[in-house]
Amino acid sequence: MRWLGGAQPQSGQSRNRSSEDCFRESLIRGAQRGTLLLQAEQSIAQLQRLELLLLGVEGVCEASVFKSFNLGEAEIEQTISETGCPAGWFPLVGGYDRIPLSRRVV
Repeated sequence: MRWLGGAQPQSGQSRNRSSEDCFRESLIRGAQRGTLLLQAEQSIAQLQRLELLLLGVEGVCEASVFKSFNLGEAEIEQTISETGCPAGWFPLVGGYDRIPLSRRVV
């Protein structure tokens, strides 16, 4: 027999639980899942901000290394053609040039 909201009576509980009790327990379980979902969204947003910072720092480091070795434009272009452009060097995409301030991941 399936109980309303998936709640099963524990030992010692009456099988005649009110629908209000089942509904209340379902709301509590839903709130707990909602809290976990919110925590997951916040963790993902935090990781995305960290990735953004990491890629930016890597781009600055690449530029610093090229400058410290006094490489010319031709050497830099050859290196980039062999290794690929550092992610921190790509131009920002219009409308995506800010870190989202919202807690929701878009």
